Amino acid sequence: MQQLSTTWFQYQLEQLPQTQHFRIAFSGGMDSRVLLELCTQLQAVNCEHHFSAIHINHQLQIQSEAWAEFCITTCHQLNLDCIVKTVNVRQTKGKSLEQAARDARRNVFHEVMNAGDVLLTAHHLNDQAETVLLRLFRGSGITGLSGIRDCVNFASGWMARPLLSVTHDTILHYATQHSLQWVQDPTNQSLDYDRNYLRHIVIPQLEQRWQGVQNTLARNATHCQQADTIISDIARQTLQTIVNNEGHLVISKLIAEDDAMQNLVLREWFVHHSLNLPSSAIIRRIKQEVIGARIDAQPCLPWLSDGKQYQLRRYRNLLCLVPPKLPFDSSLVIPWDGQSVLELPANLGDIKAISSETGGIDLQTWNSSTITIRFRNGREKCQLPGRTGHRELKAIFQELGIPPWERSSLPLVYLDDQLAAIGERLICGPFHVSSTQP
Repeated sequence: MQQLSTTWFQYQLEQLPQTQHFRIAFSGGMDSRVLLELCTQLQAVNCEHHFSAIHINHQLQIQSEAWAEFCITTCHQLNLDCIVKTVNVRQTKGKSLEQAARDARRNVFHEVMNAGDVLLTAHHLNDQAETVLLRLFRGSGITGLSGIRDCVNFASGWMARPLLSVTHDTILHYATQHSLQWVQDPTNQSLDYDRNYLRHIVIPQLEQRWQGVQNTLARNATHCQQADTIISDIARQTLQTIVNNEGHLVISKLIAEDDAMQNLVLREWFVHHSLNLPSSAIIRRIKQEVIGARIDAQPCLPWLSDGKQYQLRRYRNLLCLVPPKLPFDSSLVIPWDGQSVLELPANLGDIKAISSETGGIDLQTWNSSTITIRFRNGREKCQLPGRTGHRELKAIFQELGIPPWERSSLPLVYLDDQLAAIGERLICGPFHVSSTQP
């Protein structure tokens, strides 16, 4: 049996990215109570490490307030900072209460993490075995069967599981040996939850037949992680040859790959955008309903990730992942000094003037004009450089290959109430000069 000790635990933390601050996810249960104890024992002998705890009150049990109070009291006794965050768990269609609580918890962790922080959770070897079985029964591939990773990028720092190689029995032995107290969640005994059914019914039966099966499952997860890393590297390299500068997939290049590589590239594309991985069923829908739609169609497949509604859309030869947009008043007229970086509304980014060696707006005209930023209202016209006559923006957008969903949010630059530029895409003819000017 692996013995938990301060020396052993210090070695585990030394394998993690260097940080000034470890945040302990403290539920009050036995596993996180042991993790908390190991951290405080290490802090007592090594003052270089700074620890604090965070408890999430999900408000799902009648004892929730008492558990939060227990966590505060325990941390106070250990001279450890503890913050409690209360969340409202909203169960939505297609999402279990357990998943909804997990999502709410992760959102809070995202909010409190500072750059470089490492969040420590108390996942252990038994959790790993249960996760592998759950994903196996759900038909997961290599990525899913990789189970829980010991350290991953998270928010602006990392999430680490230093107890992942330790069994539940070892943790229980440590807790008993140190006379620790912890809270008991009655839902951990309910067989209504798949994980509890595995824990209390399935795995004990497997252990009777195949002794040490949980270690075997955890070892299998490690093998899958190694294979998944290699496969992901190949998919990432292939993705770089298929994605354009705007992050869209070039469909003709994607469908030139074999079916298996298409699936890998699509999943890697979601990883690149930090979104939830699509299931095999969603991959099929993307290929059939979006990529395979008629050439004159404008297919749109909704995709929910971390509570945010994205859209998968196709425009010409491009497959695009459209992030959610905040509503804003398109009749806004925003004054700009033309020198500073201007933050646009509704998270549309910012706009700034830069020097250009390939032509731009005449500097004297720029400095002497009243500059405003506006958005499309449907009546604007612009003269293309080197051409005569003015054309409506709709026709120009089509010629430039700007997807319909991007057109209403492109900033239009006006000089003295005349349209001078369409964002960074185009400078209207009368304002365009070929000499080197900002």
